[in-house]
Amino acid sequence: MATMSIHIDDSLKEQFSRFCENVGMSVSTAFTLYAKTVVHEQAIPFQIKYDDPFYSKENLAELKESIAQDKAGRS
Repeated sequence: MATMSIHIDDSLKEQFSRFCENVGMSVSTAFTLYAKTVVHEQAIPFQIKYDDPFYSKENLAELKESIAQDKAGRS
C-alpha cells in the first residue's frame, strides 16, 4: 500500500470527513473509490467547467446581433 498526502482547507476536510462518516466510509476509502473510478472511466467522474461570462448565452446573442448589424452597415 502507498501513502498519499494532499493539502486541503481545514473546513473542507472537516465537512468531507463528516460526510464520509455519515455514509459509513473512511476518507481513505472515499479517495480510493474516486481514484478507481477515474482509472476505470479514464475521466474525472463529474463535469469540470468554468463559466466565462464572455461565452454566456446572453453575451453570445448580443455579439451575433452586433455582427449582423455591422454586416448590414448599421454599426
